[in-house]
Amino acid sequence: MTAVPSDEDLMDRYCAGDAAAFSALFRRYVRRLVRFVTPYVGPAQAEDCVQQTFLKVHTARGSFRVGARVAPWLFAIARHQALDHLRSAPRRREIHDGDDHAGRVAVDGPVRDPRLDAAVRAAIATLPDDQRDVVALHWLGGLSFPEVAHVVGATHEAVRARATRAYTTLRPRLGPLAIELQLPGGPA
Repeated sequence: MTAVPSDEDLMDRYCAGDAAAFSALFRRYVRRLVRFVTPYVGPAQAEDCVQQTFLKVHTARGSFRVGARVAPWLFAIARHQALDHLRSAPRRREIHDGDDHAGRVAVDGPVRDPRLDAAVRAAIATLPDDQRDVVALHWLGGLSFPEVAHVVGATHEAVRARATRAYTTLRPRLGPLAIELQLPGGPA
């Protein structure tokens, strides 16, 4: 039985020229990154945004610091790509209450039902940007608070405070869905 390589091992191999390692990283992260960027760019643009993210990963692989954690690095690139997308064409940002792409977005995340997915995206979109970033990275992206802090360039304490405020705001907006979706931050 062979051990599953860590993200860091895969990145090291990719930086050394192993294309299969890049494919493995892509498969590991593509769905998480799509879930993460969807509140920023909408479901219709999320997959394109993630493709652009992986293009940036490819071109920036030489700047990856050996020994650094891969997940925060990938999510930081995805966040910058999503924000660049918004700045370049603000009209493209959309919050859908049910389009033909809704079922593709949260395939294996906290939201699996397309109807619930739209409600969650709409609720997250109402948060201030700094809180939305934290929720998207923590809850949808699955990053730890220290990893989120690294991505957004804030202290661990500031990220926890933003998360607390965001989850406190989201619970009443999501109502009983907050419990069903296992919204972090305490009982609904």
